[in-house]
Amino acid sequence: MIISFSDSEVIEGNKSIFLAGPTIRNVDMVGWQKGGWRKEALEILKELGFDGVVYVPEFETPSPELDYKKQTHWEWNALHNSTVIVFWIPRIFPDLPALTTNVEFGYYLGIGKNVVYGRPDNAHKVRYLDMLYDLSASKKPFNSLRETLEVAIKETDKKIMC
Repeated sequence: MIISFSDSEVIEGNKSIFLAGPTIRNVDMVGWQKGGWRKEALEILKELGFDGVVYVPEFETPSPELDYKKQTHWEWNALHNSTVIVFWIPRIFPDLPALTTNVEFGYYLGIGKNVVYGRPDNAHKVRYLDMLYDLSASKKPFNSLRETLEVAIKETDKKIMC
């Protein structure tokens, strides 16, 4: 598994997963490095033997500085290059509102990108996303991160076989 973080160039691969969802922006809070949901996702992907590129829209090394424009362009490039976009939305207010995630979710579903969506049962205000996923993809959201990632891996393998 190759991890492509947003403080480096986008690593292109023919089998890739983008980990979309809320990002903690407060440097005093726990980020992916110390146990955020993306750290758990990377551990699960490794355990499941995923052998592609994983796009993580966070810095590999903590930094209080964020160039919004550069970060956004990195994300657009990685989202465009990804085989599958995993939307994991453990929305909680005020720490993980996932406001940009809402826009990305609707946009990438709308253009037909391969999206796999999950959220824990206690996620706040996801009913509209659940309905949109059902309408656009004829699928129900997954309620465990592991199951969401298992399906995403199967989807990347399907794309490679085509």
